[in-house]
Amino acid sequence: MSELFEDVEGLKAIVDDLLIRGKDDAELDARLKQVLNRAREVNDKFNSKKRRIGRKEVPFFGHVPSKEGLKSHPELIRAVQEMQPPENTNELKSFLDLSSIWQSSCRAWLLKAHPWENC
Repeated sequence: MSELFEDVEGLKAIVDDLLIRGKDDAELDARLKQVLNRAREVNDKFNSKKRRIGRKEVPFFGHVPSKEGLKSHPELIRAVQEMQPPENTNELKSFLDLSSIWQSSCRAWLLKAHPWENC
């Protein structure tokens, strides 16, 4: 899906999730219209349960982007902090998959993955 919208300014696409930003309502509306028209051209549909329009903040892949900047999603931080250490290969793989996605900005991941640094 990201290739379909790669030329749209103010749009970030990860897998099948889109984040569309604008400096004001007019710019946001224009970008949203561009995305909706493009989706209509290829008969693509959006999940109405996941759609959030006109929000000042919206959770997006473990982050909460806003006018003030990017912060980690509190639920993700809590989930990582409460995560039990992996006890088998499948659990370890799940943890590594999660960490590869969030490691760049999640302090809780760093504390979980590198506990010896706090000694």
